[in-house]
Amino acid sequence: MADEDPQISFRVKTSGDGLHSITMAETATVLELKTKLAGGDFENIPVERQRLIYSGRVMKNDDTLASYKIKPNNTIHLVKSAASNHAAGASAAAASATGAAPTASAAAATPAIPTNMAAGTPANNLLAGLTGARFAGHAPLPNMDIFGPDGGMNLPSEDHMADMMANPAVAASIRETLNNPSFVDFLIESNPMLRNTPNARELIQSPMFRQMMTDPEYMRMMTPDTRPPEEMYADQLRQLNDMGFYDFDQNVAALRRTGGSVQGAIQHLLGD
Repeated sequence: MADEDPQISFRVKTSGDGLHSITMAETATVLELKTKLAGGDFENIPVERQRLIYSGRVMKNDDTLASYKIKPNNTIHLVKSAASNHAAGASAAAASATGAAPTASAAAATPAIPTNMAAGTPANNLLAGLTGARFAGHAPLPNMDIFGPDGGMNLPSEDHMADMMANPAVAASIRETLNNPSFVDFLIESNPMLRNTPNARELIQSPMFRQMMTDPEYMRMMTPDTRPPEEMYADQLRQLNDMGFYDFDQNVAALRRTGGSVQGAIQHLLGD
């Protein structure tokens, strides 16, 4: 009988510092554990968006818990993965090939590209359309590359900053751009640090952020963090070590690429 199967007790820790004590049969599959965690009593995260990691290994749905030799009261780490657009992209491609209109769900899942992008505008510089004759001779407006890999800001020189902010039209255009929902969506999706910040939209559209983007003094304050990585990422490195990722250089590189996000670093380390 199923209730006679050997049982194992372990903990599941989430990236949001949630901690659950669970007891299941050793013959239970990883998929059964994910289904349990998907319930409202636990994390309420869809099964397809759960990534379970034990001792640096990603647990596969069809494997049994016993196959991972989980020691009593050890910790399994739950990471919530980003929603996938692969299926929607495939549906849209199929519809295009047959001449059929894409379904509403596929259209909704397709990342929005600002409709005011001019032909030839680089995707990483949506502000290019706001430049032109009226800004001739002034420093270029900020683009996606303003955010550095460590979460700091790559700033123009103080002289260029002063020239740019001295022009009321430039400041007005920055404010106008931040009012564009499509641009805000694209900005968030293009930067790992923003993508992993729950309130990124509210942050970008807040009065403080707008003041920062149009005030040279605020911009000068947003300098990159120059501390050594073991100090800068101390907490994140500890979390990665707890999950079984022990290569210091790889961990630091992954954290730099993802703006210090543990979840993003895990996805990078696992090759996503």
